[in-house]
Amino acid sequence: MMTKGQAEAKIGEIFVKFEKLDTGIGASEVKAYFIKDTVYVRLKGVLTHQEKTLAESKDGRHEIKTLRAKQLDISRAALVKEVEEALKAKVMSVHTDISGKTGGRIFVLEMDKVVEAGF
Repeated sequence: MMTKGQAEAKIGEIFVKFEKLDTGIGASEVKAYFIKDTVYVRLKGVLTHQEKTLAESKDGRHEIKTLRAKQLDISRAALVKEVEEALKAKVMSVHTDISGKTGGRIFVLEMDKVVEAGF
């Protein structure tokens, strides 16, 4: 059986791997938090070299958000499967945003049951 901290670390690893597969780079820092039936994941340092260049303008930052949303649509099923297997809970929805200014990305996953104490 895992502790809550070990489970949060495992989820963080899944998201770093996801970023690496999707963009070619991982994250410089990751932290996952479980609060009742919600999983929050915060990643830092996820912009590629090209995205950093794009982020210099408002339109470029918008393009980064659009591209990352399209990438998530393509790879969402694999990410959800890994999270569900790790937490033994069903992912009901996935929400994300990325900042072209800070290079940070957040994910919020709504689960079908409380996950903060299920380990």
